[in-house]
Amino acid sequence: MVVLSTAFCPPIEYFAVLAGYSSVFIDSGENYQKQSWRNRCRILTGSGPQDLCVPVVHSSSRAITEIQVEYTTPWVVKFERAVASAYDSSPFFEFYRDEFFAILDSHPATLWELNRQITEWICRKIGVAGGAVEATASDPVRGSAAHPSQPRGWAPRSEGNRGPRKSADFWGAHEGGTPLGGSTSTAPLDLRDAIHPKRPNTILADMGLGRPYWQVFRERFGFTPGLSVLDLLFNEGPDSILWLQRPKKVLLHACCAPCSGAVLERLLQEGYQPVVFWSNSNITPKEEYDHRENELLRYAKKLGVQVVEDDYDHAAWRDCVKGLESEPERGARCLECFKARLLRAAEYASRNGFPILATTLASSRWKSLEQVDEAGSWACSRVEGVQWWPRNWRKGGLQERRAQIIKEQDFYNQTFCGCEFSRTREEL
Repeated sequence: MVVLSTAFCPPIEYFAVLAGYSSVFIDSGENYQKQSWRNRCRILTGSGPQDLCVPVVHSSSRAITEIQVEYTTPWVVKFERAVASAYDSSPFFEFYRDEFFAILDSHPATLWELNRQITEWICRKIGVAGGAVEATASDPVRGSAAHPSQPRGWAPRSEGNRGPRKSADFWGAHEGGTPLGGSTSTAPLDLRDAIHPKRPNTILADMGLGRPYWQVFRERFGFTPGLSVLDLLFNEGPDSILWLQRPKKVLLHACCAPCSGAVLERLLQEGYQPVVFWSNSNITPKEEYDHRENELLRYAKKLGVQVVEDDYDHAAWRDCVKGLESEPERGARCLECFKARLLRAAEYASRNGFPILATTLASSRWKSLEQVDEAGSWACSRVEGVQWWPRNWRKGGLQERRAQIIKEQDFYNQTFCGCEFSRTREEL
């Protein structure tokens, strides 16, 4: 279960969560917070990103469901003009304009109701789980003695959950939450404060999403992230859902069995269809290369995962790092090594229809996450149709699970990364 706050024309990652999780709850028991997405959204205009706000009536009550919208000023007219000016030339704005503006023109009394109507409407247009359902009187009330932190509210219906929701659907401890991308834990993932205009988040990246889509002002600004889902809807229309659903096919570059164990297990748990790409010409001697590959093949066979082996060419790899032989670990040689191997993986992914590329290199604490991410982004930028997945494979219990799998599978656990330059004088 995921818990969100209410939001006005929410950002794209908000709808990625709605589309990606079967149980998402919108909290009606929280207090209103200023300068949040609860009463503002961000669109892309000819002058760049612009925040548009909903004015609210100031009162002694801070309960989110009791916040009144201020209609004594012509903010609705100004909002509609701004949106029309920004998206009038977008491919799908004319198809959605009248219905969207009709919600605003109806002047819902409370911010909660305004946001609910807009979010449900966007869900229907994008195709996210059939809208929302109101909480019933039997739902848990925030502030109860037994569960003082539990939310109540409304949540998008999911297939197989069309009937009235029961209280049990909304309960669970909030401590710690669960990692994005899925977890076998039943503890809720609390994103009420994570999706915020002043706090950058990695939600789309963690879900394997975030690839660029067509934007009206792309030639002027390049691709602009962090916008309201209206930007996606008006530019991509019915295809918007394709940017909110996690691709199932993933090409996973694997460096060894110990680093791959927990990553492959988690990908399968999350419903992905990973194919392992073994491209590690840095490893020498050949006997060491074969030993590591055989360990990976053994584990992949147990999981039923396909492994694709790239050509082994240590001499070509040596050419890629020529002049960097004396660099320390995590130095310039490692970056060039990552680039060479991940470029091979990206090229294979592009030729064979894999939209996502990830690597187990990032799961090792001995490697620089920044270098791995830089190399992966660089490699994918040089091919067509492949997005780099910069997920941190050390978080969400994966580091601990990695150690457990190494023991359970009795993996050969090497003491050096693979190349001759990483070995100590004693090992040589």
